[in-house]
Amino acid sequence: MTDGLRAGPQSKAPSAGVSTPAEAGALDVSNADAQAVAEQVGLEAAAAAALESAGAVEWMREGGGGRLRGQRLPSGKTLNLRGLQPQGGTAPGPFTRVATTPLFSEVPGVYPSVYWWWVVRVDGLLAQPRGRYYAYYSTDHDSGNGGIAMAYANSPTGPWTSHGQVFVDTVRTRSPGKGQTETPSVVWDPLIGGLRMFYQQISAVTGGGPAVGVQTTLAATSRDGIAWAVDDSFKIDPNNAWVQAGNGHTGYFMPFVVNRRWVAYSLYGSGDYPHFAIHYADRHLGDWATDPRYLGHWTPWCRMADGVPRYVSWNHAFAVETPSGLMLVALLANYSSGSTPKNARLGVAPLSLDARVPLQPLRQVWAPELAWESGDLRSVTPLVDDGVLYVYYVVKAAGHYNVGCLSHEL
Repeated sequence: MTDGLRAGPQSKAPSAGVSTPAEAGALDVSNADAQAVAEQVGLEAAAAAALESAGAVEWMREGGGGRLRGQRLPSGKTLNLRGLQPQGGTAPGPFTRVATTPLFSEVPGVYPSVYWWWVVRVDGLLAQPRGRYYAYYSTDHDSGNGGIAMAYANSPTGPWTSHGQVFVDTVRTRSPGKGQTETPSVVWDPLIGGLRMFYQQISAVTGGGPAVGVQTTLAATSRDGIAWAVDDSFKIDPNNAWVQAGNGHTGYFMPFVVNRRWVAYSLYGSGDYPHFAIHYADRHLGDWATDPRYLGHWTPWCRMADGVPRYVSWNHAFAVETPSGLMLVALLANYSSGSTPKNARLGVAPLSLDARVPLQPLRQVWAPELAWESGDLRSVTPLVDDGVLYVYYVVKAAGHYNVGCLSHEL
């Protein structure tokens, strides 16, 4: 079994500085105007991405093609453009729906919704598990305490049996009765010999004091996947020096393993114009380093056949290793927060080795086609198991939550 969500030997996380380690053949540019760099390499979008990733420039596209709007690099800074080489990849073969009916839906009288459906393989890890696979899911923007439930199955595609609620954090919040414990991402943590769950909490407070942001990623651990204990020392807080953190929302924590290291995308400030960050961990999954440099929306590269403007929603995205390099799988959102009509898609693209930059326009792999599907795509999560990528997606249609799944041979 290859889980794809298990830690292996990893290198130290890169700092949030501008340059990456110099490599032979790399093009180093110091104090260069961003537009000039784009023209020099002949790849405007890629150069813009590299500059943005380096924290040196904010960029945008105007109209259908537009131009790069930039500023000079900070004095003394050096930008390494090695990342412009096509080092990502997409595996051959289609993304295929595994079923024409939902794998799971909300269970009346047991749980009101299905949000952030996260599957982890537990056989061989937990003693006497109820099934080979556990799926964790939560309420959806609950106005109260929220909560996290579990279902189990012997196959990644079910059938799934509901177990009911397994966790809610009513303590680590400064808003009693309104903590909104949601979005469980569950991985095997070999250092504790159990499962570690990342989840988000409103007005969070831990042993280290109150969190900076309005909603914060916290953690809990479990030896059996059912009884959970909070990790009171853990929280993902924004660095106040980075103004793009907005209101400090660090939720929707999406961990995955690439290049033998742990990486995670998350929200990094919410609202109508959300920002996103990337995080890194060594083997200790209770200790993450945040690189808060803005992950771009990539709107020009998210235009599908219907012509609707969309952007990469990095908090509903992940990277996976393919034979030809890293592949990004992402929810492409057309909407800001609030009541904007939802018309999302799923797309894939080759991804840079630092997991920050899509190297090509995203290719659509899912659109709502079945009667129980809709463009109100609530969450997208991964499982890599026995050489197959399973992409779970939750849609809300006619007031009901439905879980679908795409499979892709790696």
